[in-house]
Amino acid sequence: TVAATLSTNPSIQVILAPGTYDPGEAAMVGAFATEFLGRLHADVALTGASGIGADGPSETQIDMAAIYTTMTRQCGRSIVLADQSKFGKIFSVCYVPWSHVDTLVADASPTPPLLDSLQAARVRLIQAH
Repeated sequence: TVAATLSTNPSIQVILAPGTYDPGEAAMVGAFATEFLGRLHADVALTGASGIGADGPSETQIDMAAIYTTMTRQCGRSIVLADQSKFGKIFSVCYVPWSHVDTLVADASPTPPLLDSLQAARVRLIQAH
């Protein structure tokens, strides 16, 4: 749906990743998707997270974590988007350390020790309303 909507604008080139469609994430995952993304470079990667822990953002699904890891490695700036319900939760895969994240956008400011980890890694915090 997003690709079809964007394709109506002639100034936007839509590129779709191959792979296995995960309807729960509304995303392409798997080895084909990860390899494809590893060949691209983006100015900015926007990723989500199931959990936001002191070591970094984490995901419940290993395939989604692999996509986020690849996206983060292939970008100039990495921005993690999460709501405060994710703070302090740690799931199966920490997909990137905070030292590789530029910005965390959340609906509230975290408290220590998470805040301490973010400050030590110089992650910019943006509180969205």
